[in-house]
Amino acid sequence: MAPEQGPYARSPDHPLIAGRDEAALAREVVERLLQGVGLRAGVRANREAAGLFIDIHLPVRGTPGRPRVRGLPAGRQAMFVGAAQHLAHLIVQRKFPGAPPVYLALAGQREQRSNQLQGKTVAVARLVLESGREMALDMVYEYEMKIVRDALRQFPSLFARAVDVGDELRRNVVIAPVRR
Repeated sequence: MAPEQGPYARSPDHPLIAGRDEAALAREVVERLLQGVGLRAGVRANREAAGLFIDIHLPVRGTPGRPRVRGLPAGRQAMFVGAAQHLAHLIVQRKFPGAPPVYLALAGQREQRSNQLQGKTVAVARLVLESGREMALDMVYEYEMKIVRDALRQFPSLFARAVDVGDELRRNVVIAPVRR
């Protein structure tokens, strides 16, 4: 059966699709998922070169380094974000073939991850300089490779490369000395 056929198919003039771009559709999907599980939240979508970034603004308590979302048990937060990201990505890809990947984060997590990744990149770079041997960093999303490369600018004798694809969205990263 073709993707546009069947009981769940939506025509291009359906209210959920009509006049919407990929970011608006992804935002709408996430809003409906949140409503479906009984959470009230603000959702902001932003299209960037690396993908569609959806920030979820939920009522939060806890400390700045360890926020806890009201209505979601602590261990379920990452599971919900991962599942919602996957569903939003599938729906957007089905309606807009070739659309960029969808990335979801609770408000502030992306900035926190960026700072963490920059710090870890610098620490691993110093170890590579001392040992002269390449070292693995982390599995990162495509947009995070830019963060790694920007952090390595202060180390002109080092470079980062993606070794192999960990899954469809993340890559294994190695920091290595430049061979002359």
